[in-house]
Amino acid sequence: MKINIKIYFAILFVLIGLMSFIVPSTIEAQSNASSSASVSPTTPANEQAILNKIKKEVSQMNLVEKRGIMGTIVSIGSTSITINDLQNNTRFIDADEITKFYDLNGNTIGISDLPKGAVITALGLWNKDSEHLLARYINIYAMPTYLTGEIASIDRVNGTFMLAVSGNTQHKIDVEAFTKTYSSALGANFVRSGFSKLSEGDRVIIYGYPSKTDKTMTIANRILQFDGAPKDPAISLSVSPTAGPSATITSKPIK
Repeated sequence: MKINIKIYFAILFVLIGLMSFIVPSTIEAQSNASSSASVSPTTPANEQAILNKIKKEVSQMNLVEKRGIMGTIVSIGSTSITINDLQNNTRFIDADEITKFYDLNGNTIGISDLPKGAVITALGLWNKDSEHLLARYINIYAMPTYLTGEIASIDRVNGTFMLAVSGNTQHKIDVEAFTKTYSSALGANFVRSGFSKLSEGDRVIIYGYPSKTDKTMTIANRILQFDGAPKDPAISLSVSPTAGPSATITSKPIK
């Protein structure tokens, strides 16, 4: 009988020990379940709304790209400019409070200072949907000048000469230190020359830009001189060409 009582107390002791582990675990599980229930789960509808918002933002980002365009001003508004680009397509440029405008000299100007008919370059954000450019920088651009004719007179002191072109008009050409001059005899390659080698009556082609300070003058970037080329009957020189000693040019041909 004593043995049975010992066994009974041993079993009771084990049961009490097990209860000390089971009860706290159950309480903790119930607590976690309660706290989880207090948090609103993400429903399928909410997830779809988030996905739709992301898709919309991505599509808007894909509609915009950085781009530059160039053309002649057709019309100007308070916040917009219409131009014809180099392919004669009509383009629309929008401006806002952070758009910067610059003249030929790099000075800051306003949109109202842009003259109609001027050539401009615009850099900004191109919207593929509206096909408008939101400009960040707009510059008045000087188009390069191409002239062909005969040298009518030369001012050696000031580094300029008068170029007679078809129609009996003349253009003042300014030769600077950066101006590159090339000469070619008939059938020969072009070789480096210089301002001192130019003579009245020479047939030349001028590539340059309008002067920023003198509207009647073109600053030559490159001069092509043709030695021995026949005279153009459509060009009448105001002075007779002066014959000078032929210069020996030793520069290497242009590659």
